[in-house]
Amino acid sequence: MEGFFCGAEADRIAPPASLSAAPRQDARAGARHPMVDGAKCTASGAGIGGGTACAPAKFTVITADASGERVRAGGAKVVVTVTSASVKSSSSDAETPGVVVHDPVDHGDGTYACVYVVPRRGDYSVGVVVNDHPIEGSPFPVFFAGAKPGAISP
Repeated sequence: MEGFFCGAEADRIAPPASLSAAPRQDARAGARHPMVDGAKCTASGAGIGGGTACAPAKFTVITADASGERVRAGGAKVVVTVTSASVKSSSSDAETPGVVVHDPVDHGDGTYACVYVVPRRGDYSVGVVVNDHPIEGSPFPVFFAGAKPGAISP
């Protein structure tokens, strides 16, 4: 069973072991894969639909080329941002206090595992950018229920 973490505790958690089983590289630092068209990439998984505060929210980014065909190689630059709907800012890069976003994990096959944790109940926006272009459907509006009893709160 996975633990639930918020606040300072969330900063110390590592991505779940299932994300670190394959050889990987930091997708933010990776060279841009020339065939990947960010606008044709997609995301799937529970993390783009919301979840429970203080629990890891996970999803996978699947890369594609300009014709929409899946790219089966790594190396794309994937950036995930999570902001609270209550944060008012003119900058799309505004950070929401307490949100922890782990660097996407490049599986080397055109998929990227993404994990983030939000600190409290509420509406958030999950932005996913691949090679400097938002993916299909991004930003995703998501709702998080309150933390389960026993969660470490900020």
